[in-house]
Order: sequence, then C-alpha cells, then structure tokens
Amino acid sequence: MRTLATFLAAAAALLAGSYARALTIDDCELWIGAVQTEASSIRIAGDHAADDRQALLHSLDQARKDGRAQRLAGSAKGIETFRKRAAALATSGRVSKVEGARLMNLGDTMQHCIEQLRAGSE
Repeated sequence: MRTLATFLAAAAALLAGSYARALTIDDCELWIGAVQTEASSIRIAGDHAADDRQALLHSLDQARKDGRAQRLAGSAKGIETFRKRAAALATSGRVSKVEGARLMNLGDTMQHCIEQLRAGSE
C-alpha cells in the first residue's frame, strides 16, 4: 500500500510538473527509487531469478547515478536497459503478465521523465 501511495504521489508530481513547473532530476529519481523498490520484490521464476533481479536493479542504479551526475543520455540508456530486461522477463513468462505490464509502465514513466529533462536542457 505504501508503494502504491508513492507511485500515486510521483505520478501527480510528474503530471503537475509538466504544467506547473519544469521537471527536475529529483522528480526522475523519485520514480527510479520507486521502481527499484518494486523490482526488488517482484516475483521472478526460474533458476536465475536472483541474477535477473540483480540485473534489473543494476540498470536502475546506473540510471540513477548518471542522472545525479547530469549525464541524461547515460540515465536514459540505463532505463532502456531496464525496459528491455523487463520485457524479456515478461515475454518469457518469468514474471506474471500483470507484473510485466507494471514494470513496462513504470519503465515508460521513467523514460518520459528523462526525456522531458533532456528536452528542457537543449
């Protein structure tokens, strides 16, 4: 329930941000942190579940580090890596369809946030 509240608060900030103020890296970090929490507890099937989870979390860690250093292209790459890994897990049935869809939606939201930052910095 707490995770859902975090997602809703972040979504409200993201939506409000596009109308009321410019997005900041802190907004995107909020999303990345929420997705890290989600990815750390998602059920992954198979013998390599721990490795798959670690790979998901590593790509998010990299996206967060690059974002803090204002390397938005690197942050976008980390998010894209996360999205590809999440899609592969969903396609292979190693996560449920619902969990796979949720990871993809969260990945899309993170990507949108970084894209907005990149557009604002050009």
